Amino acid sequence: GTRIRSIKQNKSRAVILHPTTPVQNTERNEIQRQIEELKANNIICDSTSPYASPVLLVKKKIEVQRLVVDFRLLNSKTVKNNL
Repeated sequence: GTRIRSIKQNKSRAVILHPTTPVQNTERNEIQRQIEELKANNIICDSTSPYASPVLLVKKKIEVQRLVVDFRLLNSKTVKNNL
């Protein structure tokens, strides 16, 4: 099974909340459909975390749209492990 580890925040940087990015209704529907599918398959779950990262759709070569999460800002605020 997946092992969840705690994430240490770099105390010198405040949590930044992302403003919502406007998307077209067709994109919003596809994002919602993929999120519901991931939740139904127990891959993701609802969270009450103060952190939020934007999601977007990336078109693959075969015209399939993949849901991706932009963790760059969150990663910049976490303490790196020495593993």
